Amino acid sequence: MIGRMRSSETHMLAPGETIPNPALALGDEPALIRRHIPSSWMGVSKDRFNAGSILAKRNPRVVFVLDDGFQHRKLARDLDIVIIDGSRPLLSDRIFPRGTLREPVFALRRCDAVVINGPFKSPDANSIEAEIRGLQIKAQIFRCNQFVQSLVPFLSWQKTASRARCSP
Repeated sequence: MIGRMRSSETHMLAPGETIPNPALALGDEPALIRRHIPSSWMGVSKDRFNAGSILAKRNPRVVFVLDDGFQHRKLARDLDIVIIDGSRPLLSDRIFPRGTLREPVFALRRCDAVVINGPFKSPDANSIEAEIRGLQIKAQIFRCNQFVQSLVPFLSWQKTASRARCSP
């Protein structure tokens, strides 16, 4: 994973707006999101509230989707969706850096929906669903299965992104 070169900078991108070296400027996850959803507004900032305020002023009918926003409890929200890795044990996992969790498992009681990501017929996913239900959360539980459709060499991806920036 690539982090942003200057994490103190704030970036606001209008629909269709591009920047050079997006992975270095924005970080790898925002750059990937931007590549797949270029028609959206995007704000990347340490201060998520400030970035959201700026975006809301530019577009009052905006909907905010935050990556890793669940632990930012001071932000008002209408819907919390948490995605769980269906291939990893849930209740025996620990909070980062000793594990992969951003918050304790019981924090799932605050969310509206839980999505278990992994093969539908996986015994691990079934046991994770049982663990989640055992927490007596009120959230809806869904399943999804993410898979790699194709691999693209970085240089090809970079050339395609450069052409997209140059086109009218």
